[in-house]
Amino acid sequence: MNRRLFEDLVVSAPPVGRFGRRAALLPLSIAAHGAALALALLVPVLRSAQLPTPTGPTVIWGLAPAPTPPPPMATPPPPPRATTAAPSRAAVATTPAEPVAPPLASGPTVSAIEPEGLPPDDGRVPCLANCDGSGRGSADGPSVGPPGVPEGTGTSPVRVSDGIKAPVRTVYVAPVYPNIASTAGVGGMVVLECTIDPSGHVVDVRVITGHPLLNEAATNAVRQWRYTPTRLNGVPVAVLMTVTVRFIAHR
Repeated sequence: MNRRLFEDLVVSAPPVGRFGRRAALLPLSIAAHGAALALALLVPVLRSAQLPTPTGPTVIWGLAPAPTPPPPMATPPPPPRATTAAPSRAAVATTPAEPVAPPLASGPTVSAIEPEGLPPDDGRVPCLANCDGSGRGSADGPSVGPPGVPEGTGTSPVRVSDGIKAPVRTVYVAPVYPNIASTAGVGGMVVLECTIDPSGHVVDVRVITGHPLLNEAATNAVRQWRYTPTRLNGVPVAVLMTVTVRFIAHR
């Protein structure tokens, strides 16, 4: 029985030459299958790589060129130098400059009221009473009395009127604008009646009309004024004169 089994095994064993040929073809078969598999995988990839060509307009992105710098401004030529002509040695006639009026002051303006309706001054001294020198005499005395004394030679002042020329102011002191009136914007006129003695000094000032904030300043200034003496028949006399002081407020 064991012998039969051995023989079967011997008979069923494959021959050595046949197995050797299959072993030699095995690597070629594996390489062929690998190449076929690789080709099957690469074909779809190659087809998908071919993208369709766009039919719309093509937009090309790029950087804009830098702006061209403006040309440098031309430097203006320097102005020509003014040439000063040398003064001629010849004598040049010079005309005196006209006097320039001083600017108006910002403080109060002072002006004196001039008498109105006076006859022109003929240089003669007016006579007010007994100008012909005649007087009443008695039967026993001479018919012609002594010349009369003109009015105004006593102590009573004479008003600037009836041909009496107003004195000329020689010393002027400007009034001081009161701070309270200037701050409040108060202005106006102060009319004063001044008594001027025979030597030209202001000895009395009386307010005729004005403003309570301005009267004192106007009075204090006018008291310091000086005038030329007023003469009547060659004799210095005291006079009355009206003066107006104007205060102009600058706001």
